[in-house]
Amino acid sequence: MIIGVTGKMGAGKDTFAVYLGKKGFIHISLSDIIRQEAVARGIEPSRRNLQDLGNVLRREYGNGVLSKMAQKRIIPGKNYVVTSIRNVGEIEVLIQNKEFVLIAIDAPQTIRFARITARNYQIKTLPLSFEDFQKLEERELISPESSGQRLDECAALAKIVLPNNAELASFHRQIDALLESMGRGV
Repeated sequence: MIIGVTGKMGAGKDTFAVYLGKKGFIHISLSDIIRQEAVARGIEPSRRNLQDLGNVLRREYGNGVLSKMAQKRIIPGKNYVVTSIRNVGEIEVLIQNKEFVLIAIDAPQTIRFARITARNYQIKTLPLSFEDFQKLEERELISPESSGQRLDECAALAKIVLPNNAELASFHRQIDALLESMGRGV
């Protein structure tokens, strides 16, 4: 099974992937693929630079390039969670696998901002005001370029929307129920 995950900043995509990892799923992050490419090209892996590089890669090699790179890591018969899906072209590549399902994870903007603020406090990557957070998010929702980030379009294609607006234990219970409904058990 391949579970694809899309969602806005701070929604809980990586939290979802980490929890699935404890259940035997292998995590492939499209952001990590871009990050590795940035390092290879000598580009500082800031959020903005990674977004720009992802857009460049999609423009040069097609909107599904990151998913094609991810697919090279997928071994049939194993369970995967693919995160950081931000362009419909990435979904179009992954959906060719009959075991693929796309999930959108969402939470209210104020909750996501609080999560990002806490995370940034811990790792000191982006000092953000709420207005800065909103501007960053706008850039990811619907790019004017087809090769850009288009989170709204990706979320609209998800078969399942998983809300993550409560405490972690509640989110884990939702994930367990989701896996059970998919026949993957807990």
